[in-house]
Amino acid sequence: MARFADLDVPRKSRVQWETREITMPRDTTRQEAKVLLTEYAEYGHWELARLRLYRDGRRWALLRRRKMRIDADWE
Repeated sequence: MARFADLDVPRKSRVQWETREITMPRDTTRQEAKVLLTEYAEYGHWELARLRLYRDGRRWALLRRRKMRIDADWE
């Protein structure tokens, strides 16, 4: 029988993320939200991680992008 003791050890991800939360008022249309999120993606290199639409019409979005890693060892 195989043992999977190594699966319980949490792995460290080399990718580090920067996040930003955006809340849109309830009178924001779907098209306006799309334009706003597209601008964040194109100009800020953000990607959509989560999007939530509440019953009262508010929209909540979680954006993420990779953190820039700069290695000083390459001089």
